[in-house]
Amino acid sequence: MGGALPEPSLFEPQQYSPSSLKEAALFWQSRTVSEHRSISVFTLLAAQLIEANATLDAKTVMLRMAQDEVRHTELCAQFLAQLTGQESMEMDVHVEPLATHQGVSAFERALRNVIYTTCLSETVASARLIHGLESTHDAYARAITRLIIRDEVMHGRFGFLYLEACAERLRDDPQMAASLATYCQYAFAVLEAELAPASMRHGASPSQEARNLGVLAPDEAYEVFHQTIAHVIIPGLEERGVAAADAWRQRDANVVHSP
Repeated sequence: MGGALPEPSLFEPQQYSPSSLKEAALFWQSRTVSEHRSISVFTLLAAQLIEANATLDAKTVMLRMAQDEVRHTELCAQFLAQLTGQESMEMDVHVEPLATHQGVSAFERALRNVIYTTCLSETVASARLIHGLESTHDAYARAITRLIIRDEVMHGRFGFLYLEACAERLRDDPQMAASLATYCQYAFAVLEAELAPASMRHGASPSQEARNLGVLAPDEAYEVFHQTIAHVIIPGLEERGVAAADAWRQRDANVVHSP
């Protein structure tokens, strides 16, 4: 965590065509919004962990993750300003309330949201960043991406570590374990709809200049999503007592109501 922000002077926009700068700006604007929304998500999840009587370590790390997202937002917004030449931009950063999962305990509510936000969403995000770094050759874009990756990998690991800490309680409560597996059917379906809709397979490929600036091709983002689900997320959840393989095969956004 931490680390100095890259100097804006590292970026030389005159090296790129206006169309490539615009293409990259759209990509980094989306990332700026996503990082800003994560501030609220992690802050609200920290409150749920407090309600669930989670350990002090878990609550501390979650709040630190929210601080990471503040820094990520600053990094992305700083780059966006360099790409557009504008110091500020209007963006929709509205965040839906964190799911309360009515009818379950405070412990399971927090655990469900930890699984979705960290084991699923953050793990996919870090995998995409790592994949995109391979074709990101601009020094400024690489520096920012590497700083974000360092935090995002830890964010994804947090959920699996939290599940390990909860393993005994899940073993002693097979009903909760079954409830989590059912929830994962819903979570996987929502995650896929949000992060890897089928339309991504046929999205326009970015220019080479845009790739140099960190833009990830939609079809590659789609493939990274599914590879991460198959080879990282499902095994990781299965090892920690969550029946994720069956949940993925049976994914259905209508399987549970999850307000």
